[in-house]
Order: sequence, then C-alpha cells, then structure tokens
Amino acid sequence: MTLTPEEDGLLKLDGELGFATVEAIWEALLEQEQKQVKLDLSKVHRIDSAGVATLVAFMAHAKEQGIEVKMTGASSQLLSMARVSGVDTMLPLSWK
Repeated sequence: MTLTPEEDGLLKLDGELGFATVEAIWEALLEQEQKQVKLDLSKVHRIDSAGVATLVAFMAHAKEQGIEVKMTGASSQLLSMARVSGVDTMLPLSWK
C-alpha cells in the first residue's frame, strides 16, 4: 500500500488497505497538515476491517484537527464493508 500526496491536499492510496499495511498508512495520514484532504481510493484493490477502521479513525482525527475530508473512488467492496460495519454514514464515501 502506498499513499502519494498530490497537489491541493489530494492523497492517492494504491494497493491493499488491511491489517498488514494500516500502520504505515496511519502514520502518513497523521502527517497531513492540509485543512482540506481528498482521499482517492480508486486504486485500493482490497480492504479489510482494519482498513475500514483506519479510515474511521482518520475521520475522527480530522474532525479534532478541523480538517475537511472527502473520499472518492470507493469500490463496491469498501462501500459494502462500511454498510455491514455500520460506519457508512461516518465516512464521506463516493463510488468509483
């Protein structure tokens, strides 16, 4: 999993967002200093419950820091997992 910062607060995630990768991604997310962040999830090939929990935790952190977050490119797997987990209303997700 890689997180690539782009212009204007755009962050591109690429790979699998899961138990084995969330620690490194979490650290990279916490380093963000932009007041508006857009997470591009279109290249996330697989996500597990640890990945969903990381996104939820980042939303809580962002709220505390006054950071506005949008998430684009969510796969049907991510949307389904968020619904099943009951966190779909907590994540600002949009479809691919």
